[in-house]
Amino acid sequence: MRVEWSKRQILRLLSGMLIAALLVNQKPHAQTPGALPIDLTKAVVVTPSPLTGPEDKAVQMLIEEVERRTQIRWARSSIVVANASSVISIRRQ
Repeated sequence: MRVEWSKRQILRLLSGMLIAALLVNQKPHAQTPGALPIDLTKAVVVTPSPLTGPEDKAVQMLIEEVERRTQIRWARSSIVVANASSVISIRRQ
């Protein structure tokens, strides 16, 4: 099954990727008072299987962009890993 992505869907996905990258790079003083920090240094990106070409590329771009900005490389899996400290779940609408 081939899924066509609109420009709006791609922009929404890229916006989500940017937000995730910013969350990883947050400074303690930028947090909401009383909020606990989220440690995403050992996060695992969980994706449905199989992905279409554009979906796979978007997940790859997310992982690479976070690594470029933070020097942290997230693992990728199609199932939830039992020992993962944090999970970033990618789902279809």
